[in-house]
Amino acid sequence: LLDDQQARDQLVAAALQRFPDMKLKKSSVIISFFYKKPPAKNLETAIKRIVDPQNQEQVVRLIRKSGDLVVKARSIDDTVYFAVKGSPAGQDAVHAVSRLEFEVAVDISLDELGHRLEESGVQLVSKFSSWRDFYALDSALNMDVEFVSGYGYKAEIELLVEEEDSEDEHIERIRKIAKEVGIQEASQELFGKMYHYYNQNWQEYFSTKKTFSDEVWQMLLREN
Repeated sequence: LLDDQQARDQLVAAALQRFPDMKLKKSSVIISFFYKKPPAKNLETAIKRIVDPQNQEQVVRLIRKSGDLVVKARSIDDTVYFAVKGSPAGQDAVHAVSRLEFEVAVDISLDELGHRLEESGVQLVSKFSSWRDFYALDSALNMDVEFVSGYGYKAEIELLVEEEDSEDEHIERIRKIAKEVGIQEASQELFGKMYHYYNQNWQEYFSTKKTFSDEVWQMLLREN
């Protein structure tokens, strides 16, 4: 989490100093719809209506390997994506540090994708809007810096690895880089509290640049 625009700019400057070949890949407007973990039969019904046949097996395999799931529909500028994210049992799939992900572009509108999910019995939780800059730090390491409705400014450092690779070593590398560029990891517990509060109040924030009030932050941090 970043305090404000100045903190965001300082992070980008520090990352550029650490990674002189860092590139801004694109700046995008993102709309995301989040859905509750559905019963397996509902999700499989939705997958058949949304995902092309050659990718259906891959999604089913991810579902079976995951302890928790989150289903997401989102648009990045003019492209619409369907995503399923899985985490080990006992971890929150929305905020887990290490997770399995499947994401595919679909040739329908975001509203139509949402309609197909809900018709299949997948229940909407909330809608988010964000303005995100995508940076490539190196060939496998990415940094996204964004303003998210409700949350304010945040950053994510992501390393894409093969499934069989040792995750602990890679997570330690990310934490080392985060320290070098001056950011501190926010806890999954705090993000979970933020997500829960936002879900209860998302209509107040969606499609705006309004952020949580000081009173809300005090409540979230106190509870954390």
